Amino acid sequence: MWKEIIGIVATVFILCSMCFNTSSYKTTLLMRIFNLIGSVVFVVYGVLIPAISTAVLNFVLIVINTYHIAMLVIDKKNEEKVERKLKNVKDYLKINPSSDDEDKNIDVD
Repeated sequence: MWKEIIGIVATVFILCSMCFNTSSYKTTLLMRIFNLIGSVVFVVYGVLIPAISTAVLNFVLIVINTYHIAMLVIDKKNEEKVERKLKNVKDYLKINPSSDDEDKNIDVD
């Protein structure tokens, strides 16, 4: 009976992960984390009952989810770096207006 409870817990994590609206970084990350936890629990379940196909499939899903989580985090950090650099450039341009702006106001006969 306790083995079935482990399988049910894994199923609940996988089902919950499929309910996330993955339109933002946070919800996509949460979906991947829930799916990862469900896969880990399913590997344990597959080994215990024994169902090697269940264990192997979910081990592969652990690798896939871990990869996608890493890519999400890396992309988010890179995006934040670009935003900071862009803000610095915008702040610099506000402080040091270009001399090109003055040239635009000159009337040529």
